[in-house]
This record gives sequence, C-alpha cells and structure tokens, in this order.
Amino acid sequence: MSPIARYQAKKKGAKQATNLLGKGIATGPVVNVFLPLFDGSRSVQQVAGAFADMLRRGTVLDRDGKRISGEKNIQAETRKVIDEIVPMLLQNCFFMAGVGSQRAA
Repeated sequence: MSPIARYQAKKKGAKQATNLLGKGIATGPVVNVFLPLFDGSRSVQQVAGAFADMLRRGTVLDRDGKRISGEKNIQAETRKVIDEIVPMLLQNCFFMAGVGSQRAA
C-alpha cells in the first residue's frame, strides 16, 4: 500500500486515493477505514481484528449508519466487509498479493 494512499484516506471526507500505478481511484468511508490499516505491518487477519475492534467501540458503523452489537454480528460483518474490501483493493492496484512484509492470506 502506498503511503500516499494511506495519507489521502485519513483526510476527512476523502473521496479518492492514489493507487500503486499513480491513478486516483474513488473511495468511500469503508475503504478509507482500511487503507491506513494496510501499512505492511499487519496481516489481513490482523486488519480484520482491528476492524472488529472499531465495530465493538462504535467508531465504525454499518452501512446504514447503525452501531453493530453482539460478537456474532460483529464477526459476521467483519468477514463480509473483508471479503469485499480485499479483492477490491487488489483489483484497483492498491496493493499486490504476496508483496511486502506480510502476505495476504
């Protein structure tokens, strides 16, 4: 993940981030939560754990803007979002599978 994309995603109201090819790609609030987490220091499982913690604290809400409660619901939402976000980040060249200090699994 490019440091530029991580920086751009952290900006309030960010609507795009620059991928590894230097192209601006439209992003939304959920993608912007994930871009800074993929800094090369975490595995996909660790990023998922960080996202689940955000759901538990209520710092990230579901797509309807509601807080998710119950561990079973948090885990289900985390799996669903990770299953959507990781392929999207790969397809849009935000990172490449197997490159960096942690391998996507």
